[in-house]
Parts: sequence; C-alpha cells; structure tokens
Amino acid sequence: MNRRSPSEIREMLTLLREFNIPEETLKTAAINAAREFGISLDGPRVKHETVSEFFEEWKAGNMPLPVCPCHARDLYQAYQLWCVSNKYDSASETGFGRDLNILGIYKIKTRDGSIIDPVGEVGRAFDSLVEAFTKALERYRKSLQKTATR
Repeated sequence: MNRRSPSEIREMLTLLREFNIPEETLKTAAINAAREFGISLDGPRVKHETVSEFFEEWKAGNMPLPVCPCHARDLYQAYQLWCVSNKYDSASETGFGRDLNILGIYKIKTRDGSIIDPVGEVGRAFDSLVEAFTKALERYRKSLQKTATR
C-alpha cells in the first residue's frame, strides 16, 4: 500500500472538491486518510502531529530550506512559519524539542544551543570522532605503560 503524505492528501481532497465530487465521497476519502495518519477530524490537529508532519516535509525536501544540520532554534522558527502557512497551531518550543526526541531525531548540545541533525551526518561524524578519541586514548595509555616498565 502506497502511503501518501498529509500534504498530498490535502491536495487530492482539494482537487476532488473542484471536480464536483459528491460530498459523501469526499467525507469517506477524508476519513480513510485520517485513519491512515491518526488524525482526528473532530477538532484541530494535535500539535505533536504537526511536528512530525513538518519534519517529514522538510526531510523530503518539500520546503525551501536545505536538509542539513541546523540550530534547534532556527528549525523551531521554520516550524512556526510552516504552521502559520498551513493554518496549524504550533507546539511550544519545549514541546517541539520533546516531539523531535520522540521521533528519534539526533540532537547535539553545544555552547551555542542544540544542533538538530535530520539525516544523521553529524551523528556519524560525532560517533567516529568519539571512536577516534577512544583509540587515541588506548594508544596513549599503552605508550605510558611502556615508558613505566623501562
């Protein structure tokens, strides 16, 4: 089964309305789409759903922003702009960060704030740096042991 992104589903429903598709058919399509994405049709979008949808749209390259590591605050500002343009209520900055954690998004804390890594580039580089340090530490330890045994 091909899963459609929420934005694709919205576009399809808009197109269906333009072609005078019976309202009952539209309702059925909307209900099926909502079930597929766990979206409630009874009220406003749940804020954590907007974080997930925003991240998917960004990572898929559907926004005028590069998909690369960035400051968490900058990404939150992009999310807020995206919410306004889609007429969604945005999550708080704390809720946004928590939802990114739930999504398993790699975050690195720095002196200047957190860096969000959408594709794991920084994570892989970070892991390799940690591994390199561990190996260097082992070599250093061995060199000191050799010096001490002389």
